[in-house]
Amino acid sequence: MYTRYSSLQGSTGPGTREDAMNMRRTARPGPRWLSPTAGAVSLLIAASPMALAQAQTASQGADAAVEAEAQTTEDAIIVTGVRASIQSSIQQKRNETIISDSLSAADIDGLPATNLGDAIATIPGATTHREKGAASEIAVGGLGPFLSSINVNGRETTTGNGKRSVNFYLFPSELINSVAVNKTQRADLIEGGTAGTIDSRTLKPLDKAKRQITLSARGILTGYDHKLDDPAGLGVRLTGSYVDQFDLGAAGELGVIFGVQYQRSNSPEELLGGGTTWNACRGDLTYTATQTCTAITPQTYGSAAVPASTPYYFATTSRNNIQFQTADERVAWIGGLQWKSPTGVEVNFDVELSDYSFNETRQIFGLSETTRGMQNLVFGSDHILQSYTGNSYGEVTPTYRVQDETYRGGGINVSVPVTETFRISADASLSRTRRERMDRSVRLRSNATDIDGAVVSGVTTGASGGRIPYSFENFRDGTQSVLLNSAFGVTDPDNFSAAARVRRDDQTRWHENEAGRLDMHWTPESGWLRALDFGGRLSEMRYRSVESDRREYNFNVANTASTFNGNPGTYTVLLSTMAVANRACRVDFPQSSYLSGDRDNAVNNWASFDPVCLMQQFIGTEDPGLSADTRGIGNRNVEEDTKAAYIMASFGSDMVSGNVGLRYVSTDVISRGLRGGFNVLNNGNGTVSLVSNGQFDQLVDTYGYDKWLPSLNLSFDASDKFKIRAAVSRSMTKPDPAALANGRTFALDASQTSFPDVRSAIASITASGNPRSNPLMSWNYDLSFEYYLNRDSVFSLRLFHKTFQGGFVNVLQDESYTIGGQTFTVPVTVLQSSNETNRIDGFEVSASYRASFLPSPLNGLGFRGSWAYADSDYEQEDLRLGDQVNPATGQAYEGLVDPVGIFGMSKHVVTAAPYFQSGGFEISAIYKFRSAYYQQFVGDPSQNRMVRDEGTVDLNLRYRLNRNLVLQFQGTNITDTPRYQDMPILGSFREASYYGPTYFLGATLQF
Repeated sequence: MYTRYSSLQGSTGPGTREDAMNMRRTARPGPRWLSPTAGAVSLLIAASPMALAQAQTASQGADAAVEAEAQTTEDAIIVTGVRASIQSSIQQKRNETIISDSLSAADIDGLPATNLGDAIATIPGATTHREKGAASEIAVGGLGPFLSSINVNGRETTTGNGKRSVNFYLFPSELINSVAVNKTQRADLIEGGTAGTIDSRTLKPLDKAKRQITLSARGILTGYDHKLDDPAGLGVRLTGSYVDQFDLGAAGELGVIFGVQYQRSNSPEELLGGGTTWNACRGDLTYTATQTCTAITPQTYGSAAVPASTPYYFATTSRNNIQFQTADERVAWIGGLQWKSPTGVEVNFDVELSDYSFNETRQIFGLSETTRGMQNLVFGSDHILQSYTGNSYGEVTPTYRVQDETYRGGGINVSVPVTETFRISADASLSRTRRERMDRSVRLRSNATDIDGAVVSGVTTGASGGRIPYSFENFRDGTQSVLLNSAFGVTDPDNFSAAARVRRDDQTRWHENEAGRLDMHWTPESGWLRALDFGGRLSEMRYRSVESDRREYNFNVANTASTFNGNPGTYTVLLSTMAVANRACRVDFPQSSYLSGDRDNAVNNWASFDPVCLMQQFIGTEDPGLSADTRGIGNRNVEEDTKAAYIMASFGSDMVSGNVGLRYVSTDVISRGLRGGFNVLNNGNGTVSLVSNGQFDQLVDTYGYDKWLPSLNLSFDASDKFKIRAAVSRSMTKPDPAALANGRTFALDASQTSFPDVRSAIASITASGNPRSNPLMSWNYDLSFEYYLNRDSVFSLRLFHKTFQGGFVNVLQDESYTIGGQTFTVPVTVLQSSNETNRIDGFEVSASYRASFLPSPLNGLGFRGSWAYADSDYEQEDLRLGDQVNPATGQAYEGLVDPVGIFGMSKHVVTAAPYFQSGGFEISAIYKFRSAYYQQFVGDPSQNRMVRDEGTVDLNLRYRLNRNLVLQFQGTNITDTPRYQDMPILGSFREASYYGPTYFLGATLQF
């Protein structure tokens, strides 16, 4: 392995506006009318013995057709029963050449799924991180999502989140034909899946034996919609697909597939939370009402100033309550053509399109100074703050967010038989994603006097007046309560009369990938060698972003108003101006029973405003638009070229089969970034000064690496029912595209104004990314035991061990820069993959069983389930409070908090799914549990955040009226399980998110 890198920089001219946003302003969301209790009662009624008996009687005439259909491949895409789908998954698992689990189209359709990620999370060993009640990221084997790769039709995809993962909201589950989770590596698979490779496939139309038209309609009811004053009511999901085949005579046969889905829904949410910055505060000091807690750090703890025995506690700098009204709309299309000639030539063309629009109104009440005036402190030896009193400004910050994301993907594959034993296949693909997000927010702050100049009750007075006294308590069950001074009217809009701040934040991301591959397959006529595969792949990935274009206007009340010129800045306004805006833009608090699921919550509603109206009042427009120059040091412009080649031999005998291969991967990165421009002033005495010129200089850095990835998969058929698999492989996980940024912020030495050279004037350089990041490498060892009892039942045990270079650490990296004609080399602190070797050990137990020995109809009872356990010695230190190392001197400082594990790794992941099927009726429940895990924030490195243990229950009921029509009722998170997060350690409450269940009711017609 070797590395290649160079660094260039140059000046750029004045910037211009980049790709102006065309943001859709869609209707604001509303709420729901079926409560969780009513939903549960409906489910109980549907599952009652009388309902079962009626379903069995009504479906007797359809039983024969159902059984036949469950065994017929041509009808297996939408309306097969749970038994047939389980049999299909078991057979696919048995036939695979690697350790793998899968879902068929029937599985996916029969699962309660907000998106494709929810369906994947039911595969043994797979689990998800939930955002707004739906799957946002998938982890395999309890390991983090960044250690898995996700492909569509065997190709890399793009996303708008700056990662290599997939936005599952863009892919409707009903238009996907199959999903496989490959848990071991093979040389012909695209590199990137240390934990596993998730490959979703659309249907090839010639796989069906006849024309098939499928129409599906479902109503969507979100669990908290009924709480809203203006409920949105029933959302919709409409899906249609058409598959057909045409006999072209001597020209062969042609298959066509076309599918479309439209979805409109809302997802209200309630949140009680704290900030993302946490301090360790000294607990041996007495603070006055105006003092902020004295923070200690690993560098100061144990010094003469802060003895090692000094008590301390963890505290965040802010706390808030947020009420969300959210609406989203998605239109997704798939299309495909498949042609087979009589000579065996095959051409497949597929396309996937998705447009996703999202808007959200947030009503936010927050305390912005929650480390001020901390008194009556109670905390334990675990440093978790139990209770205290303090005072802080109260702020309301209504926010309106609009986000549009488009995905365009597809490709063409041509397979040509050169001889009877030799075939060549070529594939070309394109994937493009663009995401645009705009936030408009206005903050209003509490004050000692209201908008009419009257004294406000319940706040501090004097020079620091306007702050609200409050008490905080962290309860034993892990929830928290913030109780405001009862004399303060948090629901009275008059009381928020100061420090108006108007913001427009904009973010645009582009992610593109073009790829081509050539594969050759040779099949010997006989012998132990069954096949020889070899080929290569080229890909060009580009990721660009305008990370944050902010326009901010501040308005402070004064006796004299300043002139507003339309530009961002700070202005003064009269109190009467503040009052006019306040009164013009008031709205009722949007819902009732806010945080009713949290018995300890004390803030149930607060003064609410229309953020777009406030923006109009203060700056004269609802949208000031993008800045004229959207360049910024945080922007990304990354190109990554990858070349790969592989060779793989497949072999086998009556009892032993497998494959052995070697994959070579060469990667080259070019990253363009910006730094602030400086003028060098000659002081005339042999010294120089640096002065910012307000411009940007461009930085260009290149880097490359080569990796060899061997793999071996073995399968032993010990008997007709018992199979043993073993696998050894080396895998790689590349850094996320956003992590390859090249922006640099130069901080000048402020202690003096003259320096002997340019290098001496620079105090520090802050990096926004590292183009020279190396991939994480892993050796993987897997052993699997699989017992196939019958077509409905399988039991398996997988053991795995991985040794890997885990995570990223701060290191010093020499970088060269030229300023004023002087070139110098300076060490820069950047994140780099660690050279330290870590391990992951674990096992996975899965079972699928049907009680076929019981008399009818009880022989329709069955169970599917899995338990994955993972343990690692990898430790992720907290950014601020964990172990610290001075990169310049190498001195180490012991952390104040314990480290966490691998991003996204849960020790325990459990799925349990009992089911019952009798004739045309089936019912199944899915319990999904994952233990606590570390969840990174999106964007730049931040402090450790832990998601607590979490278990949810989904439910599915289906009734087949006849061969063509199926009725279905589904529910996700019917237990109304919230998501709890802690910082910087487990038990130190940060956030509780409540979003309730989601119900789907509809029908599928197939003919």
